[in-house]
Amino acid sequence: MTSGMEKILVIEKRGNVDIVHFLAQRLTDPVLADNIKEYLLKTAEEGKIHLIIDFSNVQYLSSSYLSILVALDKKVKPEGGSVDICCLNQNISSIFSIARFDMIFDIFGSENDAVTDMESKIR
Repeated sequence: MTSGMEKILVIEKRGNVDIVHFLAQRLTDPVLADNIKEYLLKTAEEGKIHLIIDFSNVQYLSSSYLSILVALDKKVKPEGGSVDICCLNQNISSIFSIARFDMIFDIFGSENDAVTDMESKIR
């Protein structure tokens, strides 16, 4: 992993799906957002294109982190991949609705529901 990234996120493989678990409760640092974006885009270039982003630990995030999701989605879609979202708290869910991200991404209440749906898309 990129230096220091293991304190911010881990990627878990479940079948054909890669789940990005954010470990931090607050995602606000714009420099860190750039590093995460670079790391996840590199991960997609390495073939991890069926991604679920798990926000279960995240209590707050800034808009710079929303741009990561858009960039990642644009990266994986041409390769036949997709990015799904799971486990949003009420505040972050509201942000996603206001930003209309609920129109761009499939959003699930649980990780298991997201994995089941993603696996069905792959087949």
